Amino acid sequence: MKKILILGDCIATGQNCLLEEITGIHPLYIEDDFQRMDQQRQKFVIAWFIKNNKNKINLQSLIYNEILNLAKQEKLRLEKEISWPSLIAAEVTNLSAAGETFQGMHYKLKTYLHNNVYPDLILLTDFDDTHSCVVVNYLNKKYIVKRTTALINEPQDFYPIEVYEKFKKISLNYLTKDKNIFLRKNQKSLYYLKKFIETKKIKYNIVSFQPWLKNIEKEFIDCNNLVKEYKYGNKTNIGKKKELQTIIAKYIYEKIKN
Repeated sequence: MKKILILGDCIATGQNCLLEEITGIHPLYIEDDFQRMDQQRQKFVIAWFIKNNKNKINLQSLIYNEILNLAKQEKLRLEKEISWPSLIAAEVTNLSAAGETFQGMHYKLKTYLHNNVYPDLILLTDFDDTHSCVVVNYLNKKYIVKRTTALINEPQDFYPIEVYEKFKKISLNYLTKDKNIFLRKNQKSLYYLKKFIETKKIKYNIVSFQPWLKNIEKEFIDCNNLVKEYKYGNKTNIGKKKELQTIIAKYIYEKIKN
């Protein structure tokens, strides 16, 4: 069976595909398709998690934030299981994550190939044009800081404060003010990512879910029309998005099966 490695953003994680089941709202439309957890969504996710895990975990020994983190992790894990990468007829390793960029994929791929058998095929996805990635050097250590600018002012505890503040300054001062900067930066990052993969003699395809990719790349599997079946402007039909995961998987598989 073909071994496929997938590097992408939240489009390859089935993000929010379980929200109809979690909230009980049918049909459910949302205007943000990223992982912001407002108070109402927190309540829905925690209630769903407790209902499904009350006999498995000693929840009374946990504080609110611990339960919330476990609930979000469970949501992400289960959504990934029903996402299109998991439905492709192949042995798939899915390293996709929310907020990913080509630069982030490059660093992630280097680590993966160093520690694992090479895949037969690599699939790269494009990503929302609000995603930012900045390399920050701090105290003799290199940090690859990446996040969607829609969440840039949300709390984070992954990077040192000084590193994250520098990332915010660069992202907000440059990348969000001029889309041409975004395109030039990602064209360069994609060029080096493709060159790296080619030096390893691994086959690859780029899968597009975003209209901007055509401005910097000619060869890709175009899934933009499938996205239009569940996304209307800024609104996403969550139930439809979940249904489309199987169709997207079949469409991509037909393009890569040979």
